[in-house]
Amino acid sequence: GLTYLHSHRIAHGDIKTDNILIDHVTFDHYDFFSHCRQSLRFRGKLTYAFYDFGCSTMFPPSMSLDECRLPSHVSFNTLYNQVPGDTLQGELDFNPFPFDVGMLGVMFCQEFQHMTHALPMLAPLFDRMTTRDIARRFKASEALQFFEDQVIPLTSKHLLSFAAPDPPSSLPYDYYDRWKYLDPDFVEQWAVYREPPVPRHIRILREICLYPWVFHIVSSIRRIARFLRRGWTILIRILP
Repeated sequence: GLTYLHSHRIAHGDIKTDNILIDHVTFDHYDFFSHCRQSLRFRGKLTYAFYDFGCSTMFPPSMSLDECRLPSHVSFNTLYNQVPGDTLQGELDFNPFPFDVGMLGVMFCQEFQHMTHALPMLAPLFDRMTTRDIARRFKASEALQFFEDQVIPLTSKHLLSFAAPDPPSSLPYDYYDRWKYLDPDFVEQWAVYREPPVPRHIRILREICLYPWVFHIVSSIRRIARFLRRGWTILIRILP
């Protein structure tokens, strides 16, 4: 679904479990207890879809995904714990398409990251969907390709169709170690995908930027630094 939206230059902007529909009605409050739904999922009979496009943005079809930008305040339309950290350090703007992938990755982490011991390939997938290095983050099409090429072939169909139990930990996605209990050989093989812990200075910056006045000060510093970098670049070009 996200690959389709992004191919049409539509950024959803508010990806969370509340904004995903399924074409099956059950009286069971929790998906984990619905044996009928698990059976339908196992047979590939369920369809999921995004809805609620109140925070979405459509860009011109001619624009590259890499050049699309929005002001950082647009990313605050959803809850703090449902977004990647792309705009939590006083950033001026952001790219909404990697941000969408990051939101989907955060949602997956909240629902399934505690199951990586049974589904090891989820660890590299989730880490690459939520990495702080946005240039290395999967595009929606790349995440889908990785899931189809690496996760599905190496995972039993029963596990893929099984509804995950409630996570035992409430740690945020970027503080939880999804690789902790995996085989050392597996960890070494996929080490290039592993996201390092959040640096201490980033944690501190995120904490103080929760105060709006601090966020605005940091944003102003970033704006001045950007202006100086651009001015220096122009100066170098025009000087002999």
